[in-house]
Amino acid sequence: MLLLAPFLLVAGIGGWLWMHWPDEGVIDPQVRIDALTDELQREVEARQQAEAEQQRALRRLSLLETEVDAYRDDVERQETELARLRDEVAFYERLAENNDDSSLGLRDLALQETGQSGVWDVVFQIYRPGLNRSLDVRWSVEITGRFEGDDEDATLDHDDLGVEQERTIEGFRLLRNARVRVVLPEDFTPEAVAVRVEPDEDDGPDAVMKRGEWGRMAGEGA
Repeated sequence: MLLLAPFLLVAGIGGWLWMHWPDEGVIDPQVRIDALTDELQREVEARQQAEAEQQRALRRLSLLETEVDAYRDDVERQETELARLRDEVAFYERLAENNDDSSLGLRDLALQETGQSGVWDVVFQIYRPGLNRSLDVRWSVEITGRFEGDDEDATLDHDDLGVEQERTIEGFRLLRNARVRVVLPEDFTPEAVAVRVEPDEDDGPDAVMKRGEWGRMAGEGA
């Protein structure tokens, strides 16, 4: 009995501990639900925050792309304008340096609206290479089109177009800009415009003419 006593004591203590030890597997279901709900809420809030940040990033990216496109367009416009200015400078340099060519030239023929119905400005530039002697020249403008109800084209001259400008340029040398105001008849549809420049003397250079389609010239020039 004395030998069994320690074993009985240990067994008794172990049995008491087993009966009174807290059961970790038994958890209140509501506590678990509340914990899962809190965790889910945190996940939802984190996802919403991430989505909001993503939207802000997308908006910033869109603004940056718009700025880049605008910058690229501005650079292209500047490059185009720079190329045009270089061409202009080269043209004027050739114009002044060429003393052997006495011919006449026409460029930058265009149409400009005046804000009045049927009233247009025909603009063009007359040039003559070389700084040689001055020359008197005459210009003329003709507009081809159709009157309403007619099947054939008609050509209108200065009298038909109400041109009032003096058509002779005296002492012309190197370069001259011209602007001619024309008034179209109400029932007339223009199709093309032609400008002709010729010397006002028999032994001068050959005449020159430039023609352009009305629709294209009204917006772009020819």
